[in-house]
Amino acid sequence: MDTDTDDTGVEDAPRPAVGPDGWFWASDAPAQGPRIEMRRREDGGMDVRVSDDPDTTLRFSRSEWVCWVDGAERHEFDHLAALGLPDV
Repeated sequence: MDTDTDDTGVEDAPRPAVGPDGWFWASDAPAQGPRIEMRRREDGGMDVRVSDDPDTTLRFSRSEWVCWVDGAERHEFDHLAALGLPDV
């Protein structure tokens, strides 16, 4: 996995894989099969989709995305991990 310093100043942050169309995904996501992909829009918002259903996209405004990331950084969603991962 490649690492770098990201725009938040975090050293050795994992560098995501990026497709030619600007969608990116976790560097350890499968090369084939469904994976979560994201793309930053020019207005600062984020688009999120599942690779095997590219026509369905969740669109978040910049403020919505900032709030979600803030909650994740504060571990507000950690209780979801207790539910376990779905069978694949």
